[in-house]
Amino acid sequence: MQVRTPVATIGVHGTKVAIKAGAEGEENVITLLEEGGGIAGEIVVTNQGGSQILNQAGQATSVWSFVGAPSAPTILPPSQVDLLFSPTVAVMLQRGAKNR
Repeated sequence: MQVRTPVATIGVHGTKVAIKAGAEGEENVITLLEEGGGIAGEIVVTNQGGSQILNQAGQATSVWSFVGAPSAPTILPPSQVDLLFSPTVAVMLQRGAKNR
């Protein structure tokens, strides 16, 4: 699957990803989430500036511009992943429960 944002294209390969998307010039954070049992797939973040491959749970990259390369991947602690993405995950869980 591919997801396009204003600053990058994200290729998702059999995994969960969380994206804090913003406009050109704002920080966009792309994070590979852990699957059940600690398994992580792979995502590729690409734009005119270059590419970064994320293949470890909690790994993240930031992108500010379509022409600026994605930052070197860093591992976010679970507390920071929760801080960045827990509101989004909560909404997704609520919608999933309503659709059952």
